[in-house]
Amino acid sequence: MSELHDHHHIDRTFDQRFMLVFTLEGCSHFDIDGFRGDMTAGSLLFVPANTRFQFNLGPEKYRKSVWVIVDCMPFWTDIEQRPWRVPCRENEQIARCLENLYAEQQHPSNSRLRELQIETLSCYLHRVLCRKAPESYDPRLEQLLRQVNESLQRKWSICELCEHANLSRAQLHRLFKEHYHCSPAELITRIRLNMAEYMLCVKQSSIAEAAYAAGYNDPFYFSTVFKKYHGLSPSCYQKKRNTGQNTDSLITMRRRATDLLK
Repeated sequence: MSELHDHHHIDRTFDQRFMLVFTLEGCSHFDIDGFRGDMTAGSLLFVPANTRFQFNLGPEKYRKSVWVIVDCMPFWTDIEQRPWRVPCRENEQIARCLENLYAEQQHPSNSRLRELQIETLSCYLHRVLCRKAPESYDPRLEQLLRQVNESLQRKWSICELCEHANLSRAQLHRLFKEHYHCSPAELITRIRLNMAEYMLCVKQSSIAEAAYAAGYNDPFYFSTVFKKYHGLSPSCYQKKRNTGQNTDSLITMRRRATDLLK
């Protein structure tokens, strides 16, 4: 969160991370690899990873804003990877979520309250990003994926997915390819493994506990699927995260665990 006055100039590039900038008050001029314009109150600006960006304060010499910097992970990289700017009515809510989350950092014992703040922030971010492409938005898919997230232990078949979404098999596959660039089964596997990663690296759960939370009754099969997706066994992956060799944040990991919730 930032509140800038008078003269301010930013000229940076984030490697392997992209940025969402929510402007609350005031204005700044931006130049993102030749894409130029103004960041005004009530707008969202998306800056892709590995892209040079420059910001300067506008004539008012004042801007209050929120910055969310996100590591490039499978879910987030599905976003259109070019600079774009859209209106955003959630700016104030997102700012309040971050303020509350910052306040909760002063009370380390209340981890559940922090998790709720993170989940709320994640839901707002997902709602904003889903709205980026209204021409392809379909509320049936969103409701379906909400049900999948809430019932990961269920063995979802294509027929069950079609029945819950009120779609034919051909329609379901077409919409998944259009929205998520993968099949229904591939996306459900991704959601399951996102939850498993959250359980392993944030909750510090055992492999069996992570497997069950992600909907896998057989830990050995779970380990096979996990290694195929991440390139490491669950135990090696958990150890690598715990030794600090990866900089994924709790917010990003929780976002992946609640993938595609509105």
